[in-house]
Parts: sequence; structure tokens; C-alpha cells
Amino acid sequence: MVIYQRVVPSYRIPFFDELYDVLSQKGVELTVVCGNENPNNNRLLEEINRPWAIQRKVRYLNLFGTEIVFQAIRLSDLKFGSTVIVEQANRLVVNYVFYVLKALGVIKLGLWGHGKNFQSSDGNNLKEKFKRIYSKLPNRWFCYTESGRALMVDNGYPKKQITVVYNSVDVKNLLIEKDRLSETELSDLKSELALDGDNVAIYCGGMYAEKRIGFLLDACLKIKQDVEDFQVIFIGIGPESYLVEEFCLKNDWAHYVGEVYGVERVKYFCISSVMLMPGLVGLAVLDSIALQVPMVTTDIKLHSPEIEYLSSGFNGLIVEDDLHTYAQSIVDLLKDRDKLNNLKKGCMDVSYQYSIEMMANNFAEGVVKLLEIK
Repeated sequence: MVIYQRVVPSYRIPFFDELYDVLSQKGVELTVVCGNENPNNNRLLEEINRPWAIQRKVRYLNLFGTEIVFQAIRLSDLKFGSTVIVEQANRLVVNYVFYVLKALGVIKLGLWGHGKNFQSSDGNNLKEKFKRIYSKLPNRWFCYTESGRALMVDNGYPKKQITVVYNSVDVKNLLIEKDRLSETELSDLKSELALDGDNVAIYCGGMYAEKRIGFLLDACLKIKQDVEDFQVIFIGIGPESYLVEEFCLKNDWAHYVGEVYGVERVKYFCISSVMLMPGLVGLAVLDSIALQVPMVTTDIKLHSPEIEYLSSGFNGLIVEDDLHTYAQSIVDLLKDRDKLNNLKKGCMDVSYQYSIEMMANNFAEGVVKLLEIK
């Protein structure tokens, strides 16, 4: 069984490690064909030295402002009876080869993804209409979340042929690292950052337009007016990271630490009380839940489907998309420790609900059903 991935980012490696082991126990050999990031993105990926990985060069073409992706196909995957799973993405040329082979009855095909582009401002544009058409073609669907399943059912795809995997990150190792950290290490980190209070917020994620970095920085200024000892830590990189760097140079209570990989980010969460993310929310919500640092976001329509892991008022807050409202909700939370602690408890109550292990087991069950199709 082969999965074609354009790239495998570092956060996805533990999932494929786990999936490889689970499928091996079921007598299924997993191969993931993956490639390199677009050189224009200035984003390097680590070499994947795993038994499941086959890395091949991916080529990118910009066609009238649209990125087209060319990925080499393994000849063995074109044989009768092959089982292939691909990502739901219009730009992946390799997918169309497999759609044709599936239509001819040569292969069994699985498709996995969100169900639609949640960041598209127009759900009825030509690209999204085209996506809805080909999304009906596979033998089985692997949806990231329940909202994805609902979308596919609404699109006319059979519910019984859908597996919900519950997209996740390596929560277990985040929790292991949290338990490992000593008070001395955390105290040293506070000293290093010159943190002298408990009202510390954290932002951890990409720094690009959909994350609304400008809105975030304006909110921090408003929070500081009402919470004297408020301080904020910024983790991440991206096209708008320069805004954060300039902000931190002007405000000594704001601290930019750049990009932090893997479990290294845990210590920063452990010295923070609340997570700020007014823009697009995706898998970062799992950092918030696992490490019990409640997230505060807004009710914008750009969120990825993982936003459904956040239950407002239980393990985080989703507030009106208004700068004053957003900032005030964080001020109120920092000044009401009982409310903050209740949100932390909510995070703790569901911290083991979304895991790489569960995701891999769900995915593997779907693979078995795909393989059983005659």
C-alpha cells in the first residue's frame, strides 16, 4: 500500500512511524512516496531515513499564478490491484493519473484531506467546484475531522466509505517532555527572558497573512494597558516575522525566540498562562490542549477543521472578531484565575483524546477496508 505525499513535514513523521508499525501488525507494508518543498518557499525539510519513506524529487511550475506540482510515479503502483492513497489537492498532477487508473479498474484509490479548502473566501469558485467533483472518485475517503466527513456526505459521497482519522500531532512526547522539565529549568528560562510575573502569553505558529499578526500585536498593546505585568513570547517564522521582530525591539515585555522545533517548544508553554491566536487555527490547538495553556481565538471563517477540538468556554475561548473584544477577553481571563484554571482543566480532560496513536489506528482501519474492496 502506497501513500503519495508532496512533502512530509517533521510533525508528520511520528504519524507515519506509528502507521507503519500498526499496518505491519496487520500484514500490510506501508510505503510513503514523498519529495522536497518548493525551493521558492525557503523551507528545508529534513531527510527522512525511515523504512517506509521513498524520497523523490518534486518539481514545481507556476502557471498563471497557480502552482502545479509534478511528482514521479513508481511503476509498481501502476500494476493491476495496486492500492494508492493521495492527498486532496488540485495542484498535484500525479493524482489525475491515479484517478484515471481507478476509473479503469486498475487500482484501488483512497483520498485524504480536509474535504475542502477552509481558507478559500469563495467556496463556490471554479477550483472548489472542481475539487468537489473529483473528491467523489476514490474508493475510500480519509477525513481529518468530523467536519470533513459532513462535507463529503453533503457532497454525495457514501458515509460508510469514510474514515475519520482525527488529525493530530505527537501529543505523547509533548506530555513526556512537560513531565521531565524541572522547576529549575523553567526558572532559568524565565530569568533568560526576564519574565517576572505570571501573566505571560504565548504565540506559537507560522507568521503569515492568515495568522493576522498585525491584529495580534495590536491586541498585545491593548492587553498591556490593563495588565501591568503582561508579557508575551512569540515562536515561529514566516513572511510576517519581521513585524514581530520590530515589535519586540520596541517593547521589552515582548520576546521573539524564532523557530523552535519539536519538544523544545514545551518549556515555553510551561511558563505561559494563555495562548494567543486570533488568526487561522490548525493543529496548534493541540499544543494548547496537551500542554494546558488555553487558546483564545476569534470566530473568523478561515480556521482549519481542527478548530472543532476547541470547545469555547471549556478548554479555550472563541470570541467575536473584534480587536477590543479579543483583547478584553484575554485581560478578563488573566485577571480571573478561577476561570483560567477551569479552562486548563478542560484542556487536561481531553488531552489524551487526540493522539498520533489514535490517528494511526483509525487510518489503519480505513486502509484495511480499502484493501478489502473487490
